[in-house]
This record gives sequence, C-alpha cells and structure tokens, in this order.
Amino acid sequence: MADDSKGPVIGGCCFILLLISGGLVGCSFSTLDYHHVGLDFDATSQSLNEERLFGAGRHFIGLAHSFIQYPTYLHTIEFADSTTNPIDGPTSGSSGPLNCGSKDGQAIVVELSFFMRLNTSDVMNVVNIYKEYRTSYMPTVISRAQDAVKGTTVLFETLEFFTNRSKISEAIHGSLSVSLASMSMLVESVQLRNIQLSSNFEQAIIDKIVSAQADKTATEMGLAQQVIADTGVFRQRADSEIAVLTADASSEAVVTTGSATADGSKRKIEADSDALKLLKTGLLSDNAQVLQYLWTQTLRDDRHSKLLVGLDNNPAIVST
Repeated sequence: MADDSKGPVIGGCCFILLLISGGLVGCSFSTLDYHHVGLDFDATSQSLNEERLFGAGRHFIGLAHSFIQYPTYLHTIEFADSTTNPIDGPTSGSSGPLNCGSKDGQAIVVELSFFMRLNTSDVMNVVNIYKEYRTSYMPTVISRAQDAVKGTTVLFETLEFFTNRSKISEAIHGSLSVSLASMSMLVESVQLRNIQLSSNFEQAIIDKIVSAQADKTATEMGLAQQVIADTGVFRQRADSEIAVLTADASSEAVVTTGSATADGSKRKIEADSDALKLLKTGLLSDNAQVLQYLWTQTLRDDRHSKLLVGLDNNPAIVST
C-alpha cells in the first residue's frame, strides 16, 4: 500500500518539474519586431554580448537574458514652434526654434527639421551607443544638432537665407552628419522651414532686393540704348556708302554719255567726210564744185536767208 501511494506523488512532482522546465525554456526566448535590433544582456552577470547584433524574430538567448532594443526606422527631429506640430518620444525629439546669428551679425530665428537613423550596419556601433547613452540618446542628439546648426548659420550672410536656401540646407546637412557620426547616427535629410528676422531688417532686405532689381533694370536699359546708338551708327555708315556708290555710278554714267556723244559726233564728221570724198570722186570734178555744193546745202538748210550774192564763184548769204 505504501508503494501505491507514492505513484501519484511522483507523477505530480514530474508534472511540476515539467511545467517549471517549460517555463524556464519559454523564458529563454525573446522576440524582436521588424523595426528593431537588439543586444543580448545577461541580467545574472550584468554583462552584454558584444559579439552579435540580433535582428527581427524570435531568438533563444537563455534564461535571465533579455534584449536591449534599438529602432532601425527614421527618427524625426524638429526645431520649431511646438504649438503647431508637437512631437516628442523615445525615437523622435523636438525643441523650440533656434536663435542663431548670421555672418553679418544679424540675429535670426531658424525653424528646421531633419531625419536620422541609427547606424546598425555593425554591432560595435550599437554597443558604443549603449555604453555611452544606454537608450536615452535623444537629448544628446538634440544638443549636438543645435550646436551644429548654430555653427553653420554664422557662415552665411543674412540675405543668403532668402536667396540661397538650398545651399544653406546642404551646409547644415553636412554639419549635422559630421556632428552625429561619432554617435553612430546617419542624417538622411534636412528641411530648412522658416527664417524669421526683425521687422526693420526685413524691410531693409526688401529695399535691397528692390534696389538690386532697379540696378539690373538700369543696366538693361543702358544696353538697349547702346544697341540703338550702334544701330544709328551702322545706318549712317550704310547711307554714306550708298551715297558714294551713287555718286560713282552717276560719274561713270556722265563719262559714258559724254564718250558716246563725242564718239557719235566723230562718226558723223567721218561719215560726212567720206560722203564728200565720194561726191568729189564720182560726181564733182574739183574743189570749186565741192564748195559750191556745200554752199548750196547751207542755203537749203538756212531758212532765214533773204539774199544770195555771187552764186557762181563765192556766194554769200545775207540775212535780214
């Protein structure tokens, strides 16, 4: 009977041991979600496994072990008016607008935001974050970011914050990247959102821009007047060349006409001479007859003659 009574006791002990073992095995597993990585921390020895960085999933890490988790998604950091878009939390941070200065000594208020993430490409990056900041790294990120932004704005003139914002954003991005790299942080992008100045300086900026535009307009007008003046010179030069060409053409025409007239007269005289020679050779016997013929032709052509004297030998025409 004594042996029979021990059976249920032994069975109950085994069941309890099984439950305890199952619980211990279950406690040896730990889970990481998709957006986190983890370091294995041994609570018994208070030590950290620096050899392995665990990714998303369920892992058997042992009893009294747990994960120190770090996010892999983007952190959002804002320096802006918290009443318009308040954000704060373990993976995001915010602070008020930054009171900065420009290269020319003007006080400016800068509002911006940027995105960054932890560099989890190597286990030692995450180990160093744990050793330096545990999981409360965001206050240091904000402090370093403030210093980086303020150290960058003093490199630019105030006017450049309105005319060259992209260049200033790139400079701030570079400064933030250098400042946060020692914390194993990667800066993804920067948005320079708003720049505020005193009202007097804003008006001075507007006046300066208007003045610059006026100077540019005056320069363009001067260039236009220069083009007009050059056009007038070209036109006058062309008119002079045309006048010279016209005068040369007229002179050549007069010479040509005179030459043609003289040539015509010469040809007429030569023709008359040839005709007289022909008359003398074929019809008239001597010079006296030729002279008489010429006088006859003259009398025929002179319609105003009234009296003819000495027709046979040396006739003379008498006009009234």
